[in-house]
Amino acid sequence: MDITLPKTVQNILNKICDNGFEAFVVGGCVRDSMLNVKPKDWDITTNALPQQIMHIFSHTIPTGLKHGTVTVIEENESFEITTYRTEGEYLDGRRPSEVIFVSSIAEDLSRRDFTINAMAYNDNLGLIDPFNGYKDLNSKTIKCVGCADKRFKEDALRMLRALRFSCQLDFHIENETLKSIEKNAKLIENVSFERINDEICKMIITDYPEKALELLLQTKLLIYIFPKIDISFVDIILNSLRNSPNSLIVRFSLIFSSHSSVNTKINLDNVAFMMKRLKFDNSTQKKVYTLIENEYLDFDIENEYEIKKFINTIGKELLEEYFQFQLSKAYGINDQNKVKRITQLKIKCSEIVSSGCALTLKELNINGEDIINLGIKPGRELGEMLNFLLESVLKNSEMNKRETLLNIAKEKM
Repeated sequence: MDITLPKTVQNILNKICDNGFEAFVVGGCVRDSMLNVKPKDWDITTNALPQQIMHIFSHTIPTGLKHGTVTVIEENESFEITTYRTEGEYLDGRRPSEVIFVSSIAEDLSRRDFTINAMAYNDNLGLIDPFNGYKDLNSKTIKCVGCADKRFKEDALRMLRALRFSCQLDFHIENETLKSIEKNAKLIENVSFERINDEICKMIITDYPEKALELLLQTKLLIYIFPKIDISFVDIILNSLRNSPNSLIVRFSLIFSSHSSVNTKINLDNVAFMMKRLKFDNSTQKKVYTLIENEYLDFDIENEYEIKKFINTIGKELLEEYFQFQLSKAYGINDQNKVKRITQLKIKCSEIVSSGCALTLKELNINGEDIINLGIKPGRELGEMLNFLLESVLKNSEMNKRETLLNIAKEKM
């Protein structure tokens, strides 16, 4: 099995070997190359110690000397080079108590998570594959290196990584590995929510978001990650995800929203709790919250004023994702009437936005300073007056003229 290495990577390997050491590309880059996927990074492993690597190369950064990692800069690119190592006991379920440098590539590969990530390669020796990772790649199998329980107790995030690789690559998880994830699911509580968030997001934006949710349910990980999620309508959620575009906002909105056939409002406090718990940024939290809060169209979609108010509530920048969210739900339950209604509303919203009429406070031809000059105090009074003026303009876009708005404000006063 040959892998075509980039010239810069090959030069690094050659330079290390010319100085009397071994060196291989390792892990994900080997896996991706075999899948005919362009690797994002080329990680290199060697029996040379960090200080020896820093002596061989002129431009290095000691990024992780404690763990044996040196970053080498070649041709304006960064490459992480790590010394063969094994790891001591994992006392906190996240980090090893110590790192021990070793001289054997097979020993280094034995500490890695899955067989498909435990392969190394160079042009001289070819593929180093002591755990049959190549075989598992061909059979599309996610399998732990050695004892699955041990691997997951070392770092519980590996359980989510198994699910993520299964979704990204559309591989199946080997039975003993899957059983071990379910058995050790509670260990995920030892992992920071920032790390969990990263893996969950990668799973959700694959081509198989429904598979991600199914695996989270099957392995019981969902209980610990989303303790307040409503899975009463899980089949509908799964079908909605199958019909959804590749959008993090849309897909999390589908997972968290109500899927009842009646207009049952979801508990928004639970949505806020789960989003904050998983450390989503404020922008993502707000967008998901907005879509779910307004998931039911409780207004007349033939009324232009009501449509303008709706656009103002959702925000023009979020309209496309709102309609993707609604259509995914409608297709999820095969409700063609709802599909038709949402499509009609989408067309009308597009026409209104394209007309250029004012839909937000920022688009009024008047500002807060103008209102203050009339004698309105800054604060609540000012806000109420601006919202009153916006309501007037939403009802009649011809009123969005400075003098007209000033006159309306004076009359209101």
